[in-house]
Amino acid sequence: MILVRLPPAILQDWDPLDPIQAIKDIFRKPNATAQPPATLATYLPTNVSQSQGQNYEPFVEQAGNQANFPSPTTGPFALGGVVSRYVAIGDFGRVGAPQSVGLAQCPSKSFAGNNDVQGGLQQKETALLADQVCGLLGGCNGIVNTGDNFYQCGIYPGDTTNRFQTDYQQIYQTAQTPNLQNLKWYNTFGNHDIVIDGSVEAQIAFTNAAASGGKWQLPSNYYTATLPGPTGGPTIQATFVDANPFIIAYNATTNKYHSPYYVAHNNPTYLAQQQAFLDSTLSASTATYNLVIGHYPLFGTATQYGKDSGAYPGNYNSWANLLSSIYANKVTAYLNGHDHSMTVGNPQQANVSQEWNGYTSFLTTGAGSWGEPNDSCGKPGSYLYTNGGDGGFFIISANATVMQSDFFVLGSLFSQCTVTSFADKTKAPVLSDNCALGQPNACCAANQASCYRR
Repeated sequence: MILVRLPPAILQDWDPLDPIQAIKDIFRKPNATAQPPATLATYLPTNVSQSQGQNYEPFVEQAGNQANFPSPTTGPFALGGVVSRYVAIGDFGRVGAPQSVGLAQCPSKSFAGNNDVQGGLQQKETALLADQVCGLLGGCNGIVNTGDNFYQCGIYPGDTTNRFQTDYQQIYQTAQTPNLQNLKWYNTFGNHDIVIDGSVEAQIAFTNAAASGGKWQLPSNYYTATLPGPTGGPTIQATFVDANPFIIAYNATTNKYHSPYYVAHNNPTYLAQQQAFLDSTLSASTATYNLVIGHYPLFGTATQYGKDSGAYPGNYNSWANLLSSIYANKVTAYLNGHDHSMTVGNPQQANVSQEWNGYTSFLTTGAGSWGEPNDSCGKPGSYLYTNGGDGGFFIISANATVMQSDFFVLGSLFSQCTVTSFADKTKAPVLSDNCALGQPNACCAANQASCYRR
């Protein structure tokens, strides 16, 4: 038997229901005396004690000059006017995954060994970082989720394994996340959500369940919503599409995502109805900004499902139809997850069959619980401006004229990359590599050990 003497700070906030987190803190974080107290006191939420911060907050996020931390009144986040802000995150629910793999409809031979333990730890830290950034910016107004909500196979009808608690409420609606806990989530679902028969329906049903408290929004397979914001702020309409039936590869009966849900919805009637809904919604919209959210990427440096409607048409030409509607209606941005990275897609890359409309951005945010190396602002393979193996998310900030999407990754309280879009639909988006432009960023010149940079 090995006995471990726990530091007093760990014992003070020891959570018997979460011993893995506490043990991780012991071995991963340096002694509290090594942390810069002034910085710690500045950015922690006022109702989180220093001892809680030492246990629960990722240490390396305290690097850098606190004067350059995100602020709503100074620096690049001071957009002027009335500003709305949102967290955009995806592929998040891994905490309860190890206990679900091997149960009915989720065989270990197909779904085990997918980084769920480490991913669960990164999910928690990513939530804490999102909470910190929202707090520093004076609060966020909502959360946009790009899918893969419950790894590896979704949830059972009635949520018999309590995944809404372990992977959602106990991560984002706690005393450690005071700036997130009251926000509404606007959700779609991904391939990992459609495996268990009834999983999608159970997630939709939770929208109106008393336990949701109105915070979980997934009223239908596809839907539109006006995102909440401050009085006098811009109008942001988000339309969520079910892209799972688009994927041709899932037609194979041997594919692990060839599920009852996929089979039932991969038909021309369902896809045509969804496309008609999207077309009519976008054409009628008078919002300042329009977002379309689907789980899979159209463009990017990782897997691309819609980059070429000739080679990748999707079932019943679904990808090509989606892209045509996005272009014709001058959608501000298409957001997706699926790839566990944060990237900016290039709609002008080789072999695309539809000409870019000169306006829409294509943004991947799929690192809510596990990151895999990929580039975004940097050249391919540079790994400098996304998670590179760590979790992350976007912060979307918008006023009457500008919508700004900033990349945040574990290891820094500074935006690594900024994509600026405009309410004026004649203006192309601007991509800013914040390190190259000399923007304040603790990670720009940091070594890997101090910044998690890959």
